[in-house]
Amino acid sequence: MAGIREIAKIAGVSQATVSRVLNRDKKFSVSEATRNNILEIANELQYNPKNSVKSKSVDRLSIVIITTLSKDSEINEPYFISIRNGVEKEAAEWGVRIMDLIRFPQADFDYERLASYGGVVVIGALTEESLNKIYEQNKNLIVVDEHRFLPKYDVIENDFQYQIKEELDILASKGHQQIAYIGGNATLVDENGQSSQVLRDIRETSYVEWMESKKHQEIIISSNWTTESGVTAADELLKNHPEVTAVVVASDPLAIGVYRGLQKKGKKIPEEIAIFSFDDVKTAEYMVPSLSTVKPGSEEMGKMAIRLIRDRLFYHREIPIRVMVPSDLNKRESI
Repeated sequence: MAGIREIAKIAGVSQATVSRVLNRDKKFSVSEATRNNILEIANELQYNPKNSVKSKSVDRLSIVIITTLSKDSEINEPYFISIRNGVEKEAAEWGVRIMDLIRFPQADFDYERLASYGGVVVIGALTEESLNKIYEQNKNLIVVDEHRFLPKYDVIENDFQYQIKEELDILASKGHQQIAYIGGNATLVDENGQSSQVLRDIRETSYVEWMESKKHQEIIISSNWTTESGVTAADELLKNHPEVTAVVVASDPLAIGVYRGLQKKGKKIPEEIAIFSFDDVKTAEYMVPSLSTVKPGSEEMGKMAIRLIRDRLFYHREIPIRVMVPSDLNKRESI
């Protein structure tokens, strides 16, 4: 039975074009000759959309996004905004409709409704019990920004555990040994918001591993993810650990607060305290001094979620896949 790939090859067009023509996407502009050619080839090859999307026809292909971030918290998290943007862009490219954005916690959530979608994209930290409830209703489950061992599901992760060690190596090469870490962790939630499980951030875990391997004393300042929390964390750092000469901060919004806190106390960056961070927000290179930070492939992570769903729907893949999307480390004036 022919699939999208074979039809695209014979027609001499992209798979995206074939998908949107077969989806009867009215917003997609293509010549009538190309459209008819694709439909004729699909007919000759006995293309049957019902075989590609189980009991649904391709023109009803749709997904739902489940996230643990509230609207307010998402505004302060450029990383997660970028992931969702990637999902939306790739979905539009392939004519996939995003039918709903569900924010957990949502009391008494009806998991059975998820069976009516072509796939489910989860962004955020859900309990394994909640993930399993989703999977029971929809096997096309993609979990984005996840580092736990979850062998049943497709998982997309960043490479932060390696990037933070690269940051630490760079700081060590400049003579720093008293290096602190400032960041937060995630609380795993279910549909009712009831969970006491704390998921340790992979950056903190990797920081501890690196410090132990170098026989350096770890210095961890736990905080929330807001800029205001960064100011508070800087105050705590200077008060309790004046010996620190470098800091790795888990996000740029947090780092902005750390900058403010340090500079208010008269500390010079990087002469007295060097700073590395994560996110590479637009303002990072315009900070004084410019912030050294990791630019994650977060939008690509979102796009990959749609590709993995399509892979399951159109090519009947059942084996779970784990994808690591690389980041870029930008060294600037703060180190």
